[in-house]
Amino acid sequence: MTKEVIAVIRGLHFSMEDGADKIETITAAEYFCRGGCHYLVYEDLDEGSGKTTRNLLKCRPQAAELTRKGVIDVHMVFEEHKKNVARYTTPFGSVMIGIDTTRVDIDEQQEKIRFSIDYVLEINYEQFANCSISVEISEKNAGIDLAG
Repeated sequence: MTKEVIAVIRGLHFSMEDGADKIETITAAEYFCRGGCHYLVYEDLDEGSGKTTRNLLKCRPQAAELTRKGVIDVHMVFEEHKKNVARYTTPFGSVMIGIDTTRVDIDEQQEKIRFSIDYVLEINYEQFANCSISVEISEKNAGIDLAG
């Protein structure tokens, strides 16, 4: 796979209080594989401030890490059947989050790679939402699956 890719990032957060919240982002990104780990680097634009957050997603079998630096700062570690904690920092303050991961999956195909992560999100040590992240990476000239 080439270094320059298109990434389709889908997120679903389901909480009893707020119901389901779906997020989808399609962005240009950089991809590389080193030492058996897949890396994806991309930026998010904060609509309110116009500032960007740099994202680094690192995936390997049964584990992934997401590091965000910019408007939002966090280093989230996803390990199957393990709970990790992180400090989630925004312009409005910081909060401790818990990440209780149930599944990390990598599906590698010739022209695309898909990462899937399912986890329970805790805020200040209380369950907040059941979450899933799906990331599909395709070469810039290949088709992408917008249907999900």
